[in-house]
Order: sequence, then structure tokens, then C-alpha cells
Amino acid sequence: MTQKSLYRRPLPDELIPFASEEGRRVFREALATGHMEGFFAVSEQFHTQADPAFCGLGSLVVALNALEIDPGRLWKGPWRWFSEELLDCCAPLLALGYAIGRIGCQVSGDGDYGKAWDGPWAMAYPDGEIPTTEEVHPTPIYETLAMGALAVLLFRRRDAYRPGVLFAFYLVAAGAERFLVEFLRRNDVVAAGLTAPQLESLALLVAGLVWLALAARRGGLRSAAAGT
Repeated sequence: MTQKSLYRRPLPDELIPFASEEGRRVFREALATGHMEGFFAVSEQFHTQADPAFCGLGSLVVALNALEIDPGRLWKGPWRWFSEELLDCCAPLLALGYAIGRIGCQVSGDGDYGKAWDGPWAMAYPDGEIPTTEEVHPTPIYETLAMGALAVLLFRRRDAYRPGVLFAFYLVAAGAERFLVEFLRRNDVVAAGLTAPQLESLALLVAGLVWLALAARRGGLRSAAAGT
């Protein structure tokens, strides 16, 4: 049975591929006759980096489509654009990137700090991007330390598990970290007494736990080299 895929799905017969010879001819003719004014208004809005939540995905889609690369195609041995081995490779880097990003939050005082607190390492951000003279939990520091430690742990255990398991552990740990630190932060409650980041973190955590449970049922978590 042929696996369904969106990759290189042919256009309907009545449509012309934009990058084809005919598509380029139609474009040139429309441009010469003044029928392309709407195109420039639309293309001016094309951007992938404006929203941090989607910039990475948007850039990846644009690059893969432009290069005509099937994201499911094998590439150099077992590697494929979205293989489990690649996810495992990314896991410690994602944790490290998050830890480094929180250093930027701490230095800039961008409002990611926590609730008011008078503990021994509480601090204010009077010159921050979103300033406060009230002493608060320096939650960016907490997250840098937690995710930095996670990055080191994941890297040291990179060969201990079957493909995909390391990334599942990352989902569980990253979800748990963000869920817990939210209790010290200032984000608004949106449902069930939880903030939006907590709900998103729970989704990550549950996805990781389900992944681990399925992996355990399908042959165990540890790699053959590390033992079962």
C-alpha cells in the first residue's frame, strides 16, 4: 500500500506551477501588462521571522519547499529530516538553546521574571525592558540552571537509549520544568487555575510520557549497546 504524502503532490490540471517555464512566461506577461499589482502587495507581507513561535517552522517549510526536499526522504544513512535519530540529536541542543535564551531574558529584564519575593536572592529589574523596582523571583536564572543541567544530562546519555527515547525524555523534562516554574511567574491564569504556558507544558509532558510508554512496550528504552 502506497503511503500517502503531501510531498510533491501534483497540482490540478487547471493550475500552472509558478516556477515552471509556462508559469514564468505568464508572470512576465502579467507584469508587462500591469496585472501584477496585487502580487507585490501580497509578497510584501511574506515573512517567517516575525513571530518567535512560528519562525523556525516557517523557515524550515520555506527552505524545504524551495529545495524540493521530501522531509520523509532518507538522507545519508539513517538520517532523514524528521527521523527519531535527528530528534535525539536535537534534544540536548534544544535544552541548551533554551538555557541560553533565558540568559538574554535575565539580562534584558523583559518581563519573564517572577512574582514578588523577599528571599535571599530576590532582585529587582529597574532598568529592564519591562522595569520593576519590586524584588521578585529571578525565574530566568532558575530556568537557565535547570535547562542547562538538562542539556548536560541529555548529552551524556545520548547513546544510552533507543532512537527517539532521548527526545521523549526531553519533552517530559522540559514540560515539567516550565510547568513548575510558572507557579513563580506572573502569567495570567486561563483555565483550571493554570496559565497558558502550563497547559502547553502539560501537553509536552503527556506526549513525552506516552512516547516513553509506547517505546517501552515495543522493545524497551535502552539501546542494545547500553543493555536492556
